[in-house]
Amino acid sequence: MKHIAYLIVKSILSDLSEQEKKELSQWRSSSRHNENLYQKYSGKDFLQDMTPLYTPGEETELYRQLQKKMHPARKRRIAWYKWTGAIAACLLLSVILYQVYTNYRQEQNVIVLADLKPGTQQATLYTYSGDEETVMPKQTEKVIINYPDNNKSLNNENDKPQGIIQQSAVKLNDIKRIIVPRGGEYNVVLKDQSNIYLNSESDIQFAPEYGVDKREMAFKGEAYFNVAKMENQQPFIIHTEFGTVEVKGTSFNLRCYENEKILQIALENGCVHFTPLHNKDTYVLTPGQLLTYHVDEQQITTEETDISIYTSWKSGIYSFRQTPLSAIMNDLSRWYNIPIGFAKKELENITFTGEVKRYDNFIDIAGMFELTKMIRFKANRNGIIIEEQK
Repeated sequence: MKHIAYLIVKSILSDLSEQEKKELSQWRSSSRHNENLYQKYSGKDFLQDMTPLYTPGEETELYRQLQKKMHPARKRRIAWYKWTGAIAACLLLSVILYQVYTNYRQEQNVIVLADLKPGTQQATLYTYSGDEETVMPKQTEKVIINYPDNNKSLNNENDKPQGIIQQSAVKLNDIKRIIVPRGGEYNVVLKDQSNIYLNSESDIQFAPEYGVDKREMAFKGEAYFNVAKMENQQPFIIHTEFGTVEVKGTSFNLRCYENEKILQIALENGCVHFTPLHNKDTYVLTPGQLLTYHVDEQQITTEETDISIYTSWKSGIYSFRQTPLSAIMNDLSRWYNIPIGFAKKELENITFTGEVKRYDNFIDIAGMFELTKMIRFKANRNGIIIEEQK
């Protein structure tokens, strides 16, 4: 759009070449919107409205600068309209450039990287009685669901009082479901003191008798579970689309997005039993192990690894260790709630190692990847496209 802005200014100054006249004419005729913009910016009223924006006496120098930009190889005198003499030409260019670009962005609904903010704490709570409530606590707060016999309030990550929020009292057997949307996260502490950090696009449903006879739920998405150990050894059971996870007192990360067709369990401490749907074999994990279940191939692998790579997201860090760019962008797409695609298929397989801050604006994270000189990010009206950096 910068080129169009230059052509509009040159048209006002009667300095268009034949080729430029043709270009501007084609742009004006391509849509009524473009013609309306041209009429607006070349009209006498618009130019007169700009006169308070410049400092008298600067016309000659600013005009010389504009001439240098337009014709760096030659100098010649341009005829001015009688009502443009009091207006600085460079200011005219900058204002029209800004106005044209702003209108173009609004017309095309172009996404701007600088406008993309990180996700926030948000979720929709459902109860068995049919109630629905959308909650959006502060960024660092933990939400404790209060029950008639539970007077605990919520704290921040460091267990220091901060912005106390009390959820409405809800009976234990009335909690049905918590849904976290794209661009969201949610931290909930249950009555048994089990702590669940839900990542973007996650869905958890509690059995009506949770905490009475058993602790059982259905889950999809990604979450970090810090499960409290019960004196009666009551197990904590998670049903997923791909299999069942059973623990007692355990901390682990569980990832099982439906579209990825992969289930991963990264065990921090305790013990995890996993039983896939395709057979009745039970796999037992010990601390420091990662279990990966490839659903379509019905293959399960376990390995010793750095578990923090898989759990650091809950502490505000995305960690990568030779991670394909496609997997990284899947996470960022959910967290920033923005579609991300690739100009070339082979770009998806580029691997990266490093860390980025989860709560940075997207443009800051994109800048770190672009420093590698391998890829660049281009925004359009549909989302973001990753291109090869040349």
